[in-house]
Amino acid sequence: MSIVQRHLLAAAGLVCLAALCPEGLSAQVRGRPNADTPRLLIATFRSADARIGVQGAAAVRDRVQRESRPEDLWVVPRDQMNDFLIQSGFSPDSALSLDDLKLLSQHFRADAIVDGVVTKTASGVALSARYVLPSNLALIQPLPTIEAPTLEQAAKELERRLTEVQRSLLDFRKCSDAVAAGKYDDARAAAREGIARFPSSTLSRLCLMDAYARERQPMDSIVRAAQAVLRIDSTSTLALMNLVTSYEDMHDTTNAIDAMLRLVVYRPDLRPDAIQKLGQMNRPRLALPLVAEMLRENPGDAALLKQRWLLLLAVHQWKEALRAGEDLVRSDSAAANADYFTRSIAAASADSQLTLAADIATRAVNKFPKDASLWAMAAQTQRKAARRADAVTSIRQALALDSATQNGWQLLIVAQIELDQTDSAFASARLAIARGADKAVIGRILQIPLTTTARRANESKSRGGWLDLVRMASVVDSLTPSPDSKYFVAIGAYSVGMDLLVHINEKKRCDEAKLAEDMWAIASTNAPVGARAGPDQKQVVTQIMISMQQNGDAIAQANTRFCKKR
Repeated sequence: MSIVQRHLLAAAGLVCLAALCPEGLSAQVRGRPNADTPRLLIATFRSADARIGVQGAAAVRDRVQRESRPEDLWVVPRDQMNDFLIQSGFSPDSALSLDDLKLLSQHFRADAIVDGVVTKTASGVALSARYVLPSNLALIQPLPTIEAPTLEQAAKELERRLTEVQRSLLDFRKCSDAVAAGKYDDARAAAREGIARFPSSTLSRLCLMDAYARERQPMDSIVRAAQAVLRIDSTSTLALMNLVTSYEDMHDTTNAIDAMLRLVVYRPDLRPDAIQKLGQMNRPRLALPLVAEMLRENPGDAALLKQRWLLLLAVHQWKEALRAGEDLVRSDSAAANADYFTRSIAAASADSQLTLAADIATRAVNKFPKDASLWAMAAQTQRKAARRADAVTSIRQALALDSATQNGWQLLIVAQIELDQTDSAFASARLAIARGADKAVIGRILQIPLTTTARRANESKSRGGWLDLVRMASVVDSLTPSPDSKYFVAIGAYSVGMDLLVHINEKKRCDEAKLAEDMWAIASTNAPVGARAGPDQKQVVTQIMISMQQNGDAIAQANTRFCKKR
């Protein structure tokens, strides 16, 4: 026996110890099986009290041996199993898993395994067992729970049920042989005969389901066959797997997921596949408990930690995702790559943790100083966190690394405008256009300071405010000519002229009369194009054109009176 096999068998006592077993030898032990006699391995039963588990299996084994002729059914003797385990250096008094029992059955060439559970009750004992084919551990025939005053009485009833199962195996073998030969009509007939002979047969129903699947019968036929098995054995992994596949082919996502989640309870090795499928079905929230289970079994597993992190991000559980990300990089420092930082920054931002997002971004660019996209993301998060000066520094670094950084120029100009660095914003806009940036996009951004300046000028009613608007709008129009920029030039110039006109007769200054005339000339030039900026702008332009027509003579007369040639 290999070291692996020894380890698997170490936890399993398949037979009772001599001191705990009923005394005396059965009649079968004294006989010998034929070469083709079926062989049955009855394992130590599971129980909260290990002694009762041993005694329960011994009672059933002894009963079956007494009621069966060795040439009809050979029960692997307890002394042979004990010898095998003891020679391997293991105690034979604990229960085994099915995988371990399969190894033992292979050694003794057993055709079937019986394992079960014994529990004490107020009136005696309860015995639950199942009949398993080691050729495929998913081929299981559950047996009804038997309650009796003593183990011997429970064993007597269980032996009767086992006899029924043994007889039904003939029909199951006929069905499975016919399926293997591609004779599906014969397979279905044999399965139905088996069900008629043994109405509780899961094995015949599983064979019928297999025949339907291999023959490519309609999916609803396979579903009905699988559900018939599950009504008898809700733990049948073969039935659940067929349900999952059939529902997927029927595009019935809800039932496919339900069957999948039931399946992984009994086949935990399929959890990774289930998690992947749930992701494909856009059901990441349902995958999280499976990953949590696997992490409890394998704490610190980097692959599982990453899976949990990604699933939490997918379901927008931002705080949990950020903590999961930190757990991941503590477990695997290599996981702290650019993608990790990008996702973490986005998660913190989505959770309105703007300062944290900016701090993560700072860590990112410190680790990857040549990554322009990370510098750009740092700038975005710093701007949102009201760290605009840092944002300007970061986006400049991004553009220095890659002048084509997506939205880089726009972000730089916006940040400079927000810092009230208008001249710097204009210089950046000029450079952006020279580097191939979209002029229309840059122009729309530059409307921001124009709108702000126009509002301030209107609130202050100051000539200086309107002159600032004219100057600023003229610069914008020289960079990105548009109806909007010309509109702001027009209303600024008009407002300067109107302010001069109001006081022109008081001050009687030639320079102010000349300035008023120049401003209205600029307004008249730009107003017609500015009117195309929109309906509201058109209405304003119409009003100022009328005003200039009505008051134009006053400015001309002021120039005549106050600017006499000397």
